[in-house]
Amino acid sequence: MADRTVDHRIDTIVGADRDPARLTRAVLSGTTVLVAGPLGSGKSHLLRTVTEELERRGTPPIVVRPGPVLSSVPFGALTSCPDLRGELLRDDDDAASAAEPIVLIIDDAHTLDSESAEQIARAIYRRRAVALLAIAVPRARDRRARDTAATASALVDLWSHGFAERIDLRELVASDAERLLDQVPGVDRLDSAVRAAVIGLADGSRVLLREFAAYATAALADGRDPLDALEEIPRHSRLGDALYEHVAELTPGDREALALLGRLPRIEYADATRFLSAKLVDGLISAGVVQHDGTIRRRLFANAALAGEAEHQLAPGRLDETIDSAASRMIGAHGSWWSIPLAVLIAQRWHGGRHLAVAAQDAAPALRARVALDAARRANDDGEPMLAVAYATLDDSVAKGIQGSGLEGALQLERQWAQSAILRSSAPLAGLDPAALDGPTLRRYLRLRAHVLAGLNAMTLRDTLQPAFADDPRTAAELDLAVAECAAMRMDWAQAEAAASHIGDDANVDGVTQLRGLLVSALARAYDGVWADCAGQLERAHRLMRAPSAPGTLGASERMVALGIELLAAQTAGFESAGVTDRLRDETVLASREGVGPAIVLAGLVAGLAHARAGNADGAISEIRAATGRSMQLSFGPAVALMQLSVARTLALLDRTGEARSLLRHAVETTTWSAALIRHEQALTESCILAAEGQTHEAIDLAQEARGLSDDVGARLMHLRDLYQVTALGAGDDVVLHRMRRIADATDTAAAHALTERAAAVLRGRKNMARRSPIERLRLGAAWASGRADAESPRRAPGALRPAFGLRPTGMLAGGAPVNPVQPALGLTRREREIAHLVAEGLTNREIAERLYLSVRTVESHVYQARAKVGARSRNELGRLVGRATEDRRDGTHGR
Repeated sequence: MADRTVDHRIDTIVGADRDPARLTRAVLSGTTVLVAGPLGSGKSHLLRTVTEELERRGTPPIVVRPGPVLSSVPFGALTSCPDLRGELLRDDDDAASAAEPIVLIIDDAHTLDSESAEQIARAIYRRRAVALLAIAVPRARDRRARDTAATASALVDLWSHGFAERIDLRELVASDAERLLDQVPGVDRLDSAVRAAVIGLADGSRVLLREFAAYATAALADGRDPLDALEEIPRHSRLGDALYEHVAELTPGDREALALLGRLPRIEYADATRFLSAKLVDGLISAGVVQHDGTIRRRLFANAALAGEAEHQLAPGRLDETIDSAASRMIGAHGSWWSIPLAVLIAQRWHGGRHLAVAAQDAAPALRARVALDAARRANDDGEPMLAVAYATLDDSVAKGIQGSGLEGALQLERQWAQSAILRSSAPLAGLDPAALDGPTLRRYLRLRAHVLAGLNAMTLRDTLQPAFADDPRTAAELDLAVAECAAMRMDWAQAEAAASHIGDDANVDGVTQLRGLLVSALARAYDGVWADCAGQLERAHRLMRAPSAPGTLGASERMVALGIELLAAQTAGFESAGVTDRLRDETVLASREGVGPAIVLAGLVAGLAHARAGNADGAISEIRAATGRSMQLSFGPAVALMQLSVARTLALLDRTGEARSLLRHAVETTTWSAALIRHEQALTESCILAAEGQTHEAIDLAQEARGLSDDVGARLMHLRDLYQVTALGAGDDVVLHRMRRIADATDTAAAHALTERAAAVLRGRKNMARRSPIERLRLGAAWASGRADAESPRRAPGALRPAFGLRPTGMLAGGAPVNPVQPALGLTRREREIAHLVAEGLTNREIAERLYLSVRTVESHVYQARAKVGARSRNELGRLVGRATEDRRDGTHGR
């Protein structure tokens, strides 16, 4: 009964293509309806719902239940129907034609035997029957299509000849799947990465969506990680049977190709079509069981669950033959073409001692080393250092065969990087000389930030090595990026900006290098309080990631880190990130599709940060717990630690000190970065936790430490926030306030002015600041608390703890003014409120246009609309009304 209830809750969320009430009315009016859709699109439930409605209205239909067993028996479907009215369909007596038409409900009508199908069609043509017919439309070439073609054609002819309406049920899109998933009991306990995996694996099928969701929630209830559980699905479970039916409709060739692509994640389309026909691959993409990344390289990702089931349905040994054929072709090409995913698969089989047509000992040393290198790199990138060491350790004959070549240095890097991760020590990297590496390997060395762990000075390294790579712009850019990132880690933001500023403009460098350069520059601008420049760099990063020509190296992990840094920058500046909820959902689905562990962990960290930015403690804790529980070696620099520390600070402000301290401890234990930036964030976070625990003196000491680290490093807004923390804890004075005001005047962010005003209120005892505790005053400085009346009592703020997803307004307008809670009641739009505040500040329309990057005419239009809504007779009166509302709010007469 519970499962039927879930079915009903899921399938009664309908779109324009599935309206049971409309279908019921159509049938009662004498209209035959043909419902077509792929397996799992909800046809059966739709027909059951219409049947129940017809019975409720006093017109019980004849329900015909065809099936494969009856399809070869003449009139098998009709004679097996227990309803005696079915005999009327076979009665050719003209007198029977005068009777009321019989109402038929037939699911899977394409499996009817041909005699029953012709008899039913004849009855419909003669107006002796009205039918609601459901026909399955295969998503790819159907191995059973030839057996059912005649039946399906006879029934489709009803529509083509005007005797029936046709409704095509579309498959689930992501937004539908999100809504339907919310109807499954217990799904609210799943973190965003699991939800994304369920949506991705469901393949547009409502049946699979329900079964995957139920399986994931059951795994969670048993104390297992649902993501791990989804990788091992019992074959004869409900979910296993649903997968079997979903895959069984594919032809043997399609199943074989799907199984092979499942073993070759991220293979490029051009390489896949070397051993699979382009028509076959295109068919799988059209069917949706294989996706591509949208770039010109078209990296392919098979649905992992369907690919696994397809492999089960192949004849024993058939997939091994296909792998042998593909591997032999690549090895036999002697390097004229190369596929990294195929090389990784070859390495897996060689390493595991499994059969392969070309044995490891028969391959040339250079080829074996190249296979091992690709596998070791993939293992390191996927956070599996133990496996990387195994792949990168060659036997003596191969090691001798590549001695002195670039392969030797590249394998040494992967092996020593993995050993550093395992030992949590930089010692293995200390003996690796970057000057001895060739260009590609040096770029890899720098991208892994191995020089940081080895304790090398980035600027010295650049000055030493750049002359040798003067004709190699990619390596030169990586050396510049190393300088920029190291400067950022020691909080020398001016040098970081200077070194990174040109990297994002250089189309000759790698996409990941461009992206990282833009992110360093954006973060530097945010910390310095120049939001306009920061937003410009972030927009360029968006364009780079969206470009169809984006290099294939820009995978889900890189995009997820970019989103996390964008959230950190926006949080610092007090601004929102446009469309972050949708973008995070899409990136999480992509990370799940790629199946890369680090990307999935990063997705959870970013989701936790997004919840924290909204003041949603429960959502943040849920996501962070799931992410840290899946922790692995993440080689993404300090971004991972920065995200965790930011969430920990928010949890402390929301009185969740236990979770905050646990997350702080995890961040400290798992980071290998001891730079000033990390020390600053740790001190700030520990200060917040101590303040929440009532240890104010200790909290002040750490806040002063953070303040000292951020002083005079080209990070005005960061320093201003530190000064506010000192003041909120009770250690501020007029000198601090004067400095905050100077910084605020030099930035273009409203957050700076708002924090300065709050600091002044603390020192002057305004807004009841004297009776507030230090942690309450700190809480008022959080972006999510801006303008919220209950900011001092988070436990009494149900909205703050509700696990709804998505960012809330930060309380700051894009142009730099705090949101006034009075104005939304007046009906002003967000942009009108923003411009009205700037009018109140005395700016002319042209000055407002320049600040907001709008045309003067657009500003004039918004001013006119705002005046009309608030009843202001002039532009000046609009400014006075806004100014008065702002003063009322400051005095505490509104929003209390």
